[in-house]
Amino acid sequence: MVSDYKMAVQLWKLTPKVKMHLVFALVFLALGILYDSLLKGANAVSALYFALPCTFVHTSFVATNLSGMIQSSTVRKKIFTTFPNLFIIPYILLAYLGVGAFHLYLGMQPVNAVDYATNSALQGRFFLFAGIEILILLAYSAVGNKLLISGAAVFIIMILPIMLFSQSRHTPRIFAFCDGHLIGCFLFGLVMVIIGCVLSVFLTHLLYKRDLSELALKSLARSYMK
Repeated sequence: MVSDYKMAVQLWKLTPKVKMHLVFALVFLALGILYDSLLKGANAVSALYFALPCTFVHTSFVATNLSGMIQSSTVRKKIFTTFPNLFIIPYILLAYLGVGAFHLYLGMQPVNAVDYATNSALQGRFFLFAGIEILILLAYSAVGNKLLISGAAVFIIMILPIMLFSQSRHTPRIFAFCDGHLIGCFLFGLVMVIIGCVLSVFLTHLLYKRDLSELALKSLARSYMK
């Protein structure tokens, strides 16, 4: 594991336009922090900003493979499977736990003239929908370069209702089992994030032998191989 991580870091540093990937990832992370601190749980859209850097990790390693500097088939497989997840899983877990600590703090006190019970329920809904949004985006980021069009279509169909529900004052009945239970909602979100990590590992291995989407291949070649 340690040797894989060291190799992943070395390869990532050699990725074409790695600085551009890093800047985009940091921009989305900063937007997520800003958006989350301003809305204070009013909706869970900020969770997408926190998760979007994961897509750049996958794209970075795909670009490394396209550069032609990888000759070993074993290393090539790890570029599509193991290496991205070595970055993504620790990052997204730490991001969720960090954001979670902030919202747990908010949920334990009145905010902006909102009483404790109402605010606690608000933060609980944030956890519910943030966890699901991260799960969906992790799954999409794992398949996006292989199933670009169909993957994007499914992603949009699934994420739009979740984003709309997250802005509602009412929790859908399907989540009634933890409605009003702040810690329970936090744990539910954490479980969703962990499932998303497992899906990321599973889907990258499942689709390893599948060719890159023609559209994704053209886009990568045009953007990163100049």
